[in-house]
Amino acid sequence: SHLKQCKNRVQNLEEKERNALEQAEGKLAGINLSVDEKTQELFDKVSFIFPCQWAGAKIIVLDKYVINPPYEAVTAISAEYDNDAGHQRLTQVLNGIRTKIGL
Repeated sequence: SHLKQCKNRVQNLEEKERNALEQAEGKLAGINLSVDEKTQELFDKVSFIFPCQWAGAKIIVLDKYVINPPYEAVTAISAEYDNDAGHQRLTQVLNGIRTKIGL
């Protein structure tokens, strides 16, 4: 009936709104006003490939690795991830991005 259709539309809108908010919050979490443009660009490019977040000036990747200032190397958060495939791949990606953006 008509009422049911209206309820469905409202639910769909609420869900879309929630998704948009979550995306905006995610983007906001990716912005660090205390770093320079190049560093933010580095973060943006790494986060395009791997899920990352800021922790102060540190970039946390996949909750397993840290890229500390001056953002030249990847450190594993725990020994079990040290030099594993992800660590190697992320190091490769980081070096490629640094070269590309001239860091």
